[in-house]
Amino acid sequence: MASAGSGVSERKLSLEERALYESTHKASQDNSASYLSRHPELHQLIHDFTTAALATKPKDIKKYAKEYFSKFEVRKEQKAEATASDDGDKEKTKKPQCVDAPVVVDD
Repeated sequence: MASAGSGVSERKLSLEERALYESTHKASQDNSASYLSRHPELHQLIHDFTTAALATKPKDIKKYAKEYFSKFEVRKEQKAEATASDDGDKEKTKKPQCVDAPVVVDD
C-alpha cells in the first residue's frame, strides 16, 4: 500500500494479479526456507552481529557492519595461509590445536 502523499495511486489487485503475487510469494518463502535449512549457521551469525551492535551501539551501523563482517574474511585468508604452509610440513610435527594442551611426542 502506498502512503498518503506518495503520489502513487492505490487500487485493488485483480484476481489474476493476486494469484500471481501469492504463488510468487510462496515460492520465495519456500526458497528462503530451503536455503536456511542448508545454512543453519546464518541464524547464529546474524544473532551474534545484532548482539554485538546492540552492546556497542555504533553511530554508523553500516561502517560497523563492514568492519564486523570483514573480520571473517581476514580469518578465512589466515586459515588458507596456515593450511598451505601445513601442507608442506605434513611429515613434520603437527601444531597442537590448543596452546594449553600438553603435547605428547611418540618416539
